[in-house]
Amino acid sequence: MKIKNMYVMSFLCLLSASFICARVLMVNSVHHFNNLNNPVTQASLLVALFYDSSKKDDSAKKKKNDALLDMYQSVSEKRFYDDADVTFARVNVAQKGFDELLERYGIKQLPSVIVFDKGRIMLDKNGKIAMLTGFPDRKELHAFIKMYGGSKIEFLLQKKEERRKQRIQDEKEESKPYFYPPADMTYEGTYWTRPLQYSE
Repeated sequence: MKIKNMYVMSFLCLLSASFICARVLMVNSVHHFNNLNNPVTQASLLVALFYDSSKKDDSAKKKKNDALLDMYQSVSEKRFYDDADVTFARVNVAQKGFDELLERYGIKQLPSVIVFDKGRIMLDKNGKIAMLTGFPDRKELHAFIKMYGGSKIEFLLQKKEERRKQRIQDEKEESKPYFYPPADMTYEGTYWTRPLQYSE
């Protein structure tokens, strides 16, 4: 019985660890994507990867898609993205109903990466939707995110650091022992003092 319980506990630990490590959200419907990209709830940046993967794909396409998803996952695990609360999502448009998103954002080529700031899509210098298409490598994806979300990431990291410093300061203030002055002391504006006593 004890061995069975150990196996169950081990399985649950592995399962929870896999959810904790998964930094990329898998979008399963247009409604899910809309909620994820809602300007009210979305506090920071959303990086969305749109790709096409189905069970009917040949082995060459599967390998390319797997390599892309592995690279995307590893980029999402960078500490500064995590610290800035950047959300990474992947949208498999081979699922039903995702044609609406392809039309909405004018996605003609897959895979494509788009960056959103509080639900607002980032535009390039020509006023068109900024889109990274094809099978980028790590460097290209980092450069793309930096180009269209770098200033926001820096702002978010700065705010987080300010909050951290304030929290440390508050904790220091809270941990200071409270001073209970003796009954014969009086407060003199900025400090406590005892009245002078003269010996006769």
